[in-house]
Amino acid sequence: EFAHLLIIEALGGDQAWFDRFIGQHAALSYYLVITFMWLISPTLAYNFSELIETHAVVTYSEFAEANESILRDLPPPAVALDYYGERVGVGDAPITNLYQVFCLMRDDEKSHVESMKGCQDQDVRSRARIVEVGAIATALAIFAGSVATVGTVKMEIPVVQKFEQRVEQQLTEEAGEVKKEIGVEIGEVRKEIGVEI
Repeated sequence: EFAHLLIIEALGGDQAWFDRFIGQHAALSYYLVITFMWLISPTLAYNFSELIETHAVVTYSEFAEANESILRDLPPPAVALDYYGERVGVGDAPITNLYQVFCLMRDDEKSHVESMKGCQDQDVRSRARIVEVGAIATALAIFAGSVATVGTVKMEIPVVQKFEQRVEQQLTEEAGEVKKEIGVEIGEVRKEIGVEI
């Protein structure tokens, strides 16, 4: 992905401040979302990544097909030659145009899709079941910690204070009723066993 970013930047994709802003913040948002998803369920996170990578395959394919004649006339940027030049197999034709670069980028995304599918494979998941259990346990621990600390925060909002007072009053009344019922039951038990009060 980093090589793809460098190639697009070399083509001028980072010239506008807004484009850089959106790209950087989208990447950060994606990282946070996928990390949170992975904590809940690694399988869910891998599935989401597979969908993103599949979208990239479709996007690169459509772009390359729609602009093939123009892209075949444009030279590839140096960063693409550096990156893909090392990866082109023996006997493969050298990269001579931008169309080939976009096709190679599409092929990279296809391999990413396969990697994400592999991470969701039943055999892999069954061997890594502890990861799902660990993620769920971590999420529960975080939730329990936040529930435990919520009670220590003093709420100063009038609506919340009224609600707290109403709940406290209701609990006091219910506790009194329970106390009375227990007293009655204790008295009945003592009568049955012959103990005087």
